[in-house]
Amino acid sequence: MTNLMFNHSNKIIIYIFAPLLMNFFIVKGLSFNVAYLIFIMQIAIFFTSIKKNNIRISKADRTSLGLIYLIFIFAIISSLFSTYQIDSLRISMLVFITSIMLYLLTMFDDNPIRTFYKLHTFNMLIGVLTSIFGISLLLLGSVGYKMGSRVLSLSLGGINFYQVIMGMPPIYRIASIASNPNTLGIILMFSQLSTIFLLKTRKIDRIKFILLFAFQIFALLLTQSRGAIITSIIMIILFTYFSTKNRVRYVLFLIVIIVISVVLLVTFNQDISILSRFDEGLSGRDQAWKIIISRITQNPFMGVGFGVSSLAYLEDLGIKAHNVYLNTMIEIGFFGFVLFISIWMLALIKSFINIKRKDLSLKHINILIFSIMFSLLFHQLVENKLLVYDYVMFFWVYNISSVISINNRS
Repeated sequence: MTNLMFNHSNKIIIYIFAPLLMNFFIVKGLSFNVAYLIFIMQIAIFFTSIKKNNIRISKADRTSLGLIYLIFIFAIISSLFSTYQIDSLRISMLVFITSIMLYLLTMFDDNPIRTFYKLHTFNMLIGVLTSIFGISLLLLGSVGYKMGSRVLSLSLGGINFYQVIMGMPPIYRIASIASNPNTLGIILMFSQLSTIFLLKTRKIDRIKFILLFAFQIFALLLTQSRGAIITSIIMIILFTYFSTKNRVRYVLFLIVIIVISVVLLVTFNQDISILSRFDEGLSGRDQAWKIIISRITQNPFMGVGFGVSSLAYLEDLGIKAHNVYLNTMIEIGFFGFVLFISIWMLALIKSFINIKRKDLSLKHINILIFSIMFSLLFHQLVENKLLVYDYVMFFWVYNISSVISINNRS
């Protein structure tokens, strides 16, 4: 039983999703840094999973893995010349060593397709459970304060449950188990697409899909996270377009939906709090972007040091840049940025090319990876999650390694 629980597939899933704990509201309130405990656990998973036998490394694997190593080198170099040398070195080690280990774990997987399905089933379950928790507390909880945050609380059998809320009644922005609504939005952005993927590959039936998908979409709307909602729409459009047979009919249907949506948005924008969120601008991000852009021009090649741009330039502003492109450019310079984009494009192109695979399972896997990687191009204009020690980064790295591993072995 223990061997079954901790087989290679499950180890990869634990490795990727364990950092999600750092985003939990309760965990954020702990007096110690959970990241280092998770880091130790990931190292243990890696060294108990690597195999002694030689594995054939494809040219694509060598290329993408080599690019990660090069970014790591650029991060170390920028750290050595940084004012915040120790902080930058520590973050560089944490981010890139764990990314490389995950890539190697995926390469050592004997059955990457089985792992892929298991991971997305688990991803869907996380989305469903967090949605039910968030919606339940919205309906049944009472407003209070916990650890300096406004929350909805509910007591059951002597156990208190909390959910962070933002915004104004009657429709609060919900966060479920996460520390803020935007984090929940990202969780659901990925999980709803996993749910569609599992329906399309016949891992769940239509009735179960409707129920599970409805919970997630309703919760996603309640987060009022503009970036996550828009990115989810892009993901759904892409995945559905490439997986449907009658694309002309689909495009016509999509045009009708867009026209109706625009009319509703213009008509009811001021009356519905969820829609009015789209008129609130960039929530201060534009101020941070102006500062970062001005600093990039001063040091375009070396960067300020990996992971310390906020500490160096934005601490007084009280907001992070929330843009992965600007963050990467300011921290590891132009050449580091080019390497970062190259890894991303490699996975994007590889998945797009393999969408034409005749095997339906492989076809849908490539459509899913392409939809995720392409949609993130837009999402990361207002977020910075791909080179930060977080489950989103590991999810991104896993998709890069999987698209190569799965297609090369099949």
